Amino acid sequence: MGIRTLSRHGGCQRLTGSGLKWIAVFTMLIDHIGAALLEYWLWINPEVPSALLWHRIDVICRCVGRLSFPLFCFLIVEGFCHTHDLRRYGLRLLLFAVLSEIPYDLAFTHSAFDWEAQNVFFTLFLGLTALYLLRRWQGRLLPQSLSVVICAAAAEFLHIDYGLFGVLLIILLYLLRDKPHWRTVAGCALIFLYEPLGPLRGFAAVAFLLLYLYSGEKGKGNKYFFYLFYPAHLLLLYGVSLLLS
Repeated sequence: MGIRTLSRHGGCQRLTGSGLKWIAVFTMLIDHIGAALLEYWLWINPEVPSALLWHRIDVICRCVGRLSFPLFCFLIVEGFCHTHDLRRYGLRLLLFAVLSEIPYDLAFTHSAFDWEAQNVFFTLFLGLTALYLLRRWQGRLLPQSLSVVICAAAAEFLHIDYGLFGVLLIILLYLLRDKPHWRTVAGCALIFLYEPLGPLRGFAAVAFLLLYLYSGEKGKGNKYFFYLFYPAHLLLLYGVSLLLS
């Protein structure tokens, strides 16, 4: 699709929702290759002569991977705004959160269950829940504020990926969905406040530039592929890590 006019999201009409999903999935895969394979291999082989080179490759993988989460958060907001069945959408996220938990723990901790780390589908589900409650209590500040606090607290208590930061980013993208420039400024500011990303967090800001290319169109693609890819690629990475060890 060529450049035509500015979309309702303030960008040139180039990328559909499916295009953003593919970018998010690809960058996530690169990130997980670094986190689940390279870092594990370096951990079990700390004295290999090429450790420094592999460490640099790992840093590159993690930098590329910073783009994926903001894109997934944006796509959750789009899904919330346009889905015809919010209940089914939420249940689907929760189902794949549960199905992905063992593959997630195996890939990153090599144990079947680790209470200290829950997968990103739980983050997206809690973010969607927060959006539903904000709309449910529209115009009532106290219930809305309590809803945000409860969802953010649940994210921290359950140790989900990105914690309360993930839930807050989804809420921010929703509240500023029609203000692309403010969305970029506020989103980048929130990312730079998220200390666990460390020096790599600047790369996450690049994702907001991609949102200017969003056409506002859904695009073509099998939505279940993206759901199934998450646990499948984690199991594959775990299998490869076993071969490395």
